[in-house]
Amino acid sequence: MEQLAMVENYTLLIRLIVAHLVSDFILQPTNWVKDREKNKLKSKQLYFHIAVTGLTAYIFSGLWTNFYIPLGIMITHYIIDLGKTYAPKNLLTFLIDQFLHIYVIVIIFFLYKGQNNSYELIDKLLVLLNKEKVWIVILGYLTIIYPVGYLIGFLTKDWSEEIEKKGLKNAGKIIGQLERMLILTFILFNQYQAIGFLIAAKSVFRFNEIKEDKARKETEYIIIGTLYSFTISVLFGLFIKFLIS
Repeated sequence: MEQLAMVENYTLLIRLIVAHLVSDFILQPTNWVKDREKNKLKSKQLYFHIAVTGLTAYIFSGLWTNFYIPLGIMITHYIIDLGKTYAPKNLLTFLIDQFLHIYVIVIIFFLYKGQNNSYELIDKLLVLLNKEKVWIVILGYLTIIYPVGYLIGFLTKDWSEEIEKKGLKNAGKIIGQLERMLILTFILFNQYQAIGFLIAAKSVFRFNEIKEDKARKETEYIIIGTLYSFTISVLFGLFIKFLIS
């Protein structure tokens, strides 16, 4: 009941974040983004996007007599997006842009709720971070992503030198990190059958192409690396689950 009450208290915040995602990604065509990057302050599409952002926030909020929330979101969204047009186009810029949008929405939400509630979410986050289980799970994900990746690299080093490197740069490394994260997540949520599906999916996408090339060494290398990755991930995931149970 306490968790349900917390969700209800933050329903408006969730609605506004959903409205942001809808307006910023679904309702913003690619040609609007290109026009904004080209014409910057003079871009008509920029103002169309800001209008859509405000209207979406107004509709999703459900507060038909409150115009301060969508107006505040519109003004801050305009400033952030305009500044983004003058910034380099890279991942860091994208992350900063989205962080600022969400941060502004959180501030507007707390202003609407009143100053007495402004520290409620921070207090709950601090309580969460003081729990031992949370840190064990964080430790688990960090370990499964990085140290385990290096371990598998050392275990397969001799074989990796025998094959011709193909494909995208660091693609295999990223695939391994993602699959180990998924395995740990599946174990923590008792979804063991999903691990079998993950193995089958990877087999279809990775081995069919190799079969056509008839590259036996590469096939064996990928199978060994995959089995190492899955075995270590499953054992480590069970260990993390044991620690938090």
